[in-house]
Amino acid sequence: MTVGHLANDAILGDHDGTWETILKYSSEAAVDTYEEIAIIIPRGRRTVELHLSFLRLHGQADDIKIQYGSIVRLFVLPKPNSPHTFVVITLDPPIRKGRTLYPHIVIQFMTEIIVETDLNLSRDLLAEKYKDKLEESYMGPIHEVFTKVLCGLSGAKVTRPGSYRTCQGEYAVKTSLKSEHGLLYPLEKGFFFLLEPPMLIHYEEVEFVGFGSYRREGAGKSDRYLDLLVKRKNGQEHIFRNIQRNEYFNLFDFVNGKQLKTMNLGDEQSDEDEDFGFFMGGGGSSTDDYSSGDESESSESGGEKEEASRGDEGSKKRKWKKKHATYRWRRMSWRGFRVR
Repeated sequence: MTVGHLANDAILGDHDGTWETILKYSSEAAVDTYEEIAIIIPRGRRTVELHLSFLRLHGQADDIKIQYGSIVRLFVLPKPNSPHTFVVITLDPPIRKGRTLYPHIVIQFMTEIIVETDLNLSRDLLAEKYKDKLEESYMGPIHEVFTKVLCGLSGAKVTRPGSYRTCQGEYAVKTSLKSEHGLLYPLEKGFFFLLEPPMLIHYEEVEFVGFGSYRREGAGKSDRYLDLLVKRKNGQEHIFRNIQRNEYFNLFDFVNGKQLKTMNLGDEQSDEDEDFGFFMGGGGSSTDDYSSGDESESSESGGEKEEASRGDEGSKKRKWKKKHATYRWRRMSWRGFRVR
């Protein structure tokens, strides 16, 4: 599928031809335009215009202008199991819309759409100001063309996924932060959570990364899930929940490779009791330990009464173990973590 942008290969008009006049005149016209693009944050479909000194997001209800000087970095992040690619524009200072600040603009492109565009720039301007930064025309996937043109105009650098892969070969794991479902991208220099709210955590800000697991019962089977805690050096804590348990080893190896401090924090035994047994390095107490203790005690009993008394004794012992294991785990865990 080919999409063409109607654009001239030079800026025409009545002017004296000086550099200042050309720059002033050309800044009023869009260098490149993308219509009906899905902006995820702030949400809405908008026309995206790339000018010489600013980016414009034009919608039916608002018109947002972003100066290129406020663009810190671009992120190109393929969406797992989807024909879409996110392009994230990180800003400093963030833009304000109403009472909300937006440090990240998240744009979603259809990965398979191919575009062919001629930039609306004079050859003199290309040769003098944008030599080795921009070309006269581009052709390729829409997100790649958009990124190249924006980088050439703004001078911002681009970050893409690095060596991390999930068990399915994707770049991100599905997770949830508080009540919001999203994707966690382990990049080369930090974690990036999408979608709402977008959150970038640089590894140099991280004090330690903790792993905890829990069991969800339902439909006659038991599913294991993983919680990932990221604690920053300033005391902030972020808990990414509902990660598939089979992603543990890939995540652990990747985090270990970044020389971050890691900690196995807990293993929840049942949804009803909300009990975590303490373990370090994959060891520790588990429901199997408790059940094996019950079996050995019941096998030694000689009658039903003795079994009942043994059962009561075992129940008390389990409660004591649960109380102290949970306390011990809480003492070693992070402040503010709420047991599920």
